[in-house]
Amino acid sequence: MRPRPAAMAAAILAPLAALAPLAVGDAEGTLWDLLIYADVTGNVAYGGPMTVAGSVTDHAGWPVAGAAVTVRAGSEAMEATSAADGTFEVTVARVDMMPGLHSVQMRASTDGGLLGMAGIEVGVSGEVSASAHTARLLSSAHALRYLSADASEFEDDPIGEKMYRHYQALQRRLMAERAVEEAAREKRAEHELARSAADAARAAMLERESHGDGTFGGYARDVRIDGLDREIRPTIVAQLDHTLEAYREGKEAMQTVLGRGGTMAEAIAARNAVGAVPRSAMESLLPDAAFDVDDYPWAAAHLREPAPAAAVPGGEGAAAPAANATAPAPNATRAEVPAQGAPAAPAPAAPEPEAGQGVTTLYRSVGGELVRHVHNGTHWVPAA
Repeated sequence: MRPRPAAMAAAILAPLAALAPLAVGDAEGTLWDLLIYADVTGNVAYGGPMTVAGSVTDHAGWPVAGAAVTVRAGSEAMEATSAADGTFEVTVARVDMMPGLHSVQMRASTDGGLLGMAGIEVGVSGEVSASAHTARLLSSAHALRYLSADASEFEDDPIGEKMYRHYQALQRRLMAERAVEEAAREKRAEHELARSAADAARAAMLERESHGDGTFGGYARDVRIDGLDREIRPTIVAQLDHTLEAYREGKEAMQTVLGRGGTMAEAIAARNAVGAVPRSAMESLLPDAAFDVDDYPWAAAHLREPAPAAAVPGGEGAAAPAANATAPAPNATRAEVPAQGAPAAPAPAAPEPEAGQGVTTLYRSVGGELVRHVHNGTHWVPAA
């Protein structure tokens, strides 16, 4: 005879009814004697340090001193003792938890039997290589057991044999990943070496082609000078050299004042006093102010000293050089200049030379600007 359904249901529910009080007690949970408040200070990165700081109190909020606190983060467990104000702090030298969210568990206990537990979530940042993750899987005690065993130990244990093969495959994968990472590391080292060599070569080139003191110097100065007209080139070179020399002397004077304990204002005043380049100094470098025929052979025919007047027979005194005396041609050389004492043949006045005509042109600073001048046979005048 088959049992009735009601009897079968009663037989099944009887054991469950006996377990009901236990289930209700577990659902209510446990009220710990101590409360733990903690947090992580700063950011937590993989492989870096981590500091957990907090406090231990009772339910009234009074600090609990002398409580033994254990903090577990990953495979690391640190212990500390709460101070008189209930605070504690522990530091993990190296975080072995992979990037992501992890749970940090804390436990506090006192000699009087009071107990408290708490947990916090910690976000770990950073990037890890593939071999680091594989190495972490092989660092557990369970993995080390199968890595150090022999295959013959699992002949009668199919599950053990499967685990053995699994961890052996992980070991081979770890070796392959480390080989790839080593090759990439060597490649990066070669790139860094090439970059360092390129940076050194670039720095040497910049040092070699440096302008130096002033605006015009080094390669830029040579290009600038080579591009000038040959008529004004000596003047510009003399003015540039004079300006650079004054600048260097001013800088040396500034360093001297600072070396003797002077103030920056005194050093700047000394630099300005020594390194100043007045307009009169620049104008003194113009060809008609300080002229040497050997330095400017192209203008020798125009700025030669006038020849003394020739004696006239039967007359008193010497005949003054006439204005209509033969003037040397614009392109005349020293051989073409009339010899001293030779009578000057009358000739019509030479026409005014045009601006920019060969060697009869130079530039002079007027009001801070270079103005073209032409030679009219006796002196330099601004070009029309």
